[in-house]
Amino acid sequence: MRTGHLAALLVGWLITCCLATTAFAADLFKQGQELLDAGKYTEAVKILGDASLENPTQLEIVNALGVAAFGLGDFETAAMVFERLLMLDPGSDITRLNLAKCYAQLGNFAMGKPYLYYLLEKPLSKEVKTLTEQALSGLDNESSAPLLQHAAAIGKELEKPFAKVSTEQLTRTSASFALPLKPVGMVVAVRGQALAENPFSGERRLIIKGEVFSNDRITTTVGSRLQVVFNDNTIVSLGPKSELLIDTYKWDASANKGQMKTVVDQGLFRVLGGLITKHSPESFSTETPAATIGIRGSLYAGFYDNETKELQVAFVGGKGVFVGNELGRTDLDQPGYWSSVLEGLAPSTAMPVTEGLSTLLSEGVGDDLILHHKAAACLENYASVFAEPPSDCDQVCFTCHKNDEVTEIGDQLQNPGALRVDEAYPALYPTKEPISEANSYDDNWAGLPTLQKVCRDCHTALSTVHDNHPIFKNVATNDQGELQVSEGFLLCTTCHNPHLDKSPLLRASNKGSQLCRSCHTSK
Repeated sequence: MRTGHLAALLVGWLITCCLATTAFAADLFKQGQELLDAGKYTEAVKILGDASLENPTQLEIVNALGVAAFGLGDFETAAMVFERLLMLDPGSDITRLNLAKCYAQLGNFAMGKPYLYYLLEKPLSKEVKTLTEQALSGLDNESSAPLLQHAAAIGKELEKPFAKVSTEQLTRTSASFALPLKPVGMVVAVRGQALAENPFSGERRLIIKGEVFSNDRITTTVGSRLQVVFNDNTIVSLGPKSELLIDTYKWDASANKGQMKTVVDQGLFRVLGGLITKHSPESFSTETPAATIGIRGSLYAGFYDNETKELQVAFVGGKGVFVGNELGRTDLDQPGYWSSVLEGLAPSTAMPVTEGLSTLLSEGVGDDLILHHKAAACLENYASVFAEPPSDCDQVCFTCHKNDEVTEIGDQLQNPGALRVDEAYPALYPTKEPISEANSYDDNWAGLPTLQKVCRDCHTALSTVHDNHPIFKNVATNDQGELQVSEGFLLCTTCHNPHLDKSPLLRASNKGSQLCRSCHTSK
């Protein structure tokens, strides 16, 4: 009887606490919404931020916080908040539209396009579909104007009630700790399953409003996602099949001093710096086996592949980030640019984010759809270059990406390494036989790796001089800009990027001979 009575009291206490929390959050939400309606965005962000931490599953609160941050012009925070909302409510297309707006305002047009591609697959009216296509065309031309102009009309058709998130996650308890630990942050969104393992407490499942601690090793399973808000308002998101260690976390609010070091061993991550990056940016870092990422109060996204040992980092918005190791450093201070690092090599130079990378970093939103869109564009624009035009979109990709492990575009999602080629490091694909200007053209071509040699499979008319420009010419490797040389020699991919969707696939504009002058500086 006593046990039953105690259990009843405990359940009653939990219900009372939940109701009190809900009522407090509702009161904060009302205050925040009034401030938002009055255009007082700074105050609204503060109040709604507190409300969202009190009740992270109230989607209307999270949405209002994102809208307030957007109105304030803090597009980095708005993007992370809308990303949280999409984790909690994956069916919210209006949230995808808002994410596209955030990235467009940050000047990161490539990362906004996947969300619009996804929306185009929805049963939109003819008028709204046309407006969405115009918005997408604007992003293609690095303009946010059409998207911002048509967003209200597009959103009106997409808008629907937010889903209800189960509050069951709020009443479950995590495993008890063997030692008293001070929490360093709180989970505000989980989709799927995320686990944390701590040397002082063992393994536990992470839940909404669950605490995280220094030395936690956080992992997500296939299809899962997680977002954590730390005590200094740093926000970290993890994508599927990812692993992150909170190596060091210290924050003294009274002195505005802190230190944060995380280590990513696998997967997709996104980081928005908080007060530590504002007051002690030199004490904030994300480490991977390939390189360290430093931050200057910014939002960045990255992916580390433990199989290929490659790190890809994209600067989303803010003051800038850098990627470095003992062999070199690359600064990223322009939104929409990225760097790639393979373990044991220096980081690549900054490059514009490709659609493939933006798709990857958008956490798998409509991956299949976007890959098919890209392949369809290639089929439409370049069917004439194929010796035998492919019969469907999948085969456009497989014309070059031949691999027995992959038979459909969707397979790339399960086995991304199977189709990956690294444009940033052509030197990693050494020739089978040394290239020499003294060799015949055919001998040089026969010695090329598949990555380079595949061009001739379709372009059968290629000869030693193509469009009056020599191939296999030895060139200096200094000041090549966006051009890529392999072992010091000109190849097809020196000037051409096969994944662009506009002929003639040049890596940079040749307006005013800009591309030519990358090498011919004296002309």
